[in-house]
Formats: sequence, structure tokens, C-alpha cells
Amino acid sequence: MLSHELRHVHQYEQAGSAEAFLSRYIGEIIQFGYLDSPYEVDARDHEITF
Repeated sequence: MLSHELRHVHQYEQAGSAEAFLSRYIGEIIQFGYLDSPYEVDARDHEITF
């Protein structure tokens, strides 16, 4: 779970601001649904499991 959330930190940093990140994040959830939103897919792809 930590690696998933840290990937969101990376996404936020790449977006350049909290406003830019949240605007895209929420827009993706509205467009694709939570599980299929690109930010969530990317975060799951970077999860480290033990």
C-alpha cells in the first residue's frame, strides 16, 4: 500500500501542483471509473508486495 501511495506522490510532483493533480485525478475517475482511471492503474502497476 505504501508503494501505491508513494506513486501518487510522484504523480502529484509530476503534475506540478495539488490543483493540477486533483483536477486530473478526479476527471479520470469521472471518465474511467476509479479502478480504470490511469492514475490508479499506474499506481497499482508500481505496487511492491511482500
